[in-house]
Amino acid sequence: MRRLLAILALALTASVASAATITVTPLSNDWAVVYVRGEFRMGDDKEFVNKALPLKDAFVVFASDGGHLMTGIEIGRAIRLKGFLTYVEPGDSCVSACAIAWLGGRKRFISKTSRIGFHAAYLDENGSKTESGTGNALVGAYLSQLGMSQTAIIFVTAAPPDRIAWLNLSNASTFGIEVENFELKDDQSPAKPSAKAAPQQAQSALPSGENAAAITCSLTDRKGNQITYRFVNTGPGVAKETHFSRNGVVKETGSLYTTYRDNVGLRLVYNASPDYQLTLTDKGEVTLTRNGGTVASGTCR
Repeated sequence: MRRLLAILALALTASVASAATITVTPLSNDWAVVYVRGEFRMGDDKEFVNKALPLKDAFVVFASDGGHLMTGIEIGRAIRLKGFLTYVEPGDSCVSACAIAWLGGRKRFISKTSRIGFHAAYLDENGSKTESGTGNALVGAYLSQLGMSQTAIIFVTAAPPDRIAWLNLSNASTFGIEVENFELKDDQSPAKPSAKAAPQQAQSALPSGENAAAITCSLTDRKGNQITYRFVNTGPGVAKETHFSRNGVVKETGSLYTTYRDNVGLRLVYNASPDYQLTLTDKGEVTLTRNGGTVASGTCR
């Protein structure tokens, strides 16, 4: 099997110049951004594992036209094992084996101009591309492990080797692939080598008095419970000294949330269960959601 995979290269390939570069940029004690750029070659998955698996949590940001299929699958498996988030920045492409790896994200983010492309696995024999049933079977098994539907698997593997099926915010739900929109702003540019801005923790997160003043958010859920969040010393990345109470009883205290900014406002992701998010607008309005559904809403001061 090893020799077969090496011969197949199970390419899912397009023309790219160099092997993947994998760079880790820490954002806080708990979060980092992992940049994966360039052609996927055999062995890149081992480099990814060595650099990324020690991290507690991470955004994995892709920009690649593809490469070695099994490398993409193994990177995707490692991402899902760790529960990392995946992202393709505005204007960037993630095609073929790259898109296979991107699917591994616990949550997958794209912008309106991100390009995510799929096609069938193939053998490249002297410039002639022949679809590989073995390669497509490996992709199908991997996607099944991710819990993806038959509709999604068909979409990912249906396009012939010389064509690309593009995934975007408009058609993702049609094919049973869950994605979320994330649009970067011009001021989001953490220092890093040769890469555009990636999802990052907000530098000036909460309204009126970040970094020093306490911010208090009061919400009411559907059952009428009064929920209060108090954030103190909110610097880059983590809302420290968070106090969460329900009906006046303090439930949790500590560095509970990680902060991000997108086109909606400030988002605070609950570290213990990222399905829960707080969204704060510049007007001081706040919404608590779970899996995109509103749980409670209120205001901050």
